Amino acid sequence: MSNKSESFTAVAYRQFKKSKFGIAGFYIVLLLFITSILALFDLTPFSYTEGNIENILQPVSSVHWFGTDDLGRDVFSRVVEGSVISLSVGIGAMLISLVIGVFLGALAGFYGKWVDLLIMQVTDIFLSFPTILFALAVIAIFEETTIATIIYVLGFLGWPGICRLLRGKILQVREEEYVAAAKALGMNDFQVIFKHVLPNAVAPLMVATTVGIAGNILSEAWLSFLGIGVPPPEPSWGRMISEGQNQLATNPEVCIFSGLAIFITVMAFNLLGDGLRDAIDPKLKI
Repeated sequence: MSNKSESFTAVAYRQFKKSKFGIAGFYIVLLLFITSILALFDLTPFSYTEGNIENILQPVSSVHWFGTDDLGRDVFSRVVEGSVISLSVGIGAMLISLVIGVFLGALAGFYGKWVDLLIMQVTDIFLSFPTILFALAVIAIFEETTIATIIYVLGFLGWPGICRLLRGKILQVREEEYVAAAKALGMNDFQVIFKHVLPNAVAPLMVATTVGIAGNILSEAWLSFLGIGVPPPEPSWGRMISEGQNQLATNPEVCIFSGLAIFITVMAFNLLGDGLRDAIDPKLKI
């Protein structure tokens, strides 16, 4: 069993190295994590919250690499700090979606019948609503929006795709001989699902995870742009674009660099997902 696993891993790794876009996405994502670590340890050149009235709306320079905003805050430092928020929301929400989606998808695919019917009906209800509109409605319930609130809401709304994907994969493998053999050996349903069924669904879940992180980052940016996402003074990229609109004609630096940060981050995770998909299963569609 281990030899097969190693062989599959080796083949997937070789295939992934052939994907130039996948490799590019991987290194950009790696750079984003390094950037966020710098922000966590306050290694940015300026404070992302404290402004200087003498430096309001400064252009790009050797001192302020991305210029300053209308409060005199360094845009580069705020963009770097924004990477922490984006990655926290993207990954945190995805983890919640995975827990819910994997659990419900495993139940639906393994047991079928009325369990499958009930879970799929609930899934279809969630999928029938646009994520952003649904998030707007849910967030409106809370008196105060925090980063944790955004993570919980997006995580709760993101599980249906994972559930449907995993259900389909389990329907393919639940009738395999090794599953029947596991049952014959006296393993209970929990052991069969987590030891023999779920490991065979890891590949599509890896791809879905990278794509889902990108979607969560984009959703957070939209929510912050609309004014109901991460509250100030936290430098969400979406809120930075919203705040920089008034100076777009004269000082577009805030909008340009925060917009580029969103674009590059979302693109990188999608490229990484495409590379993983081509390496693991070229026929897989997420």
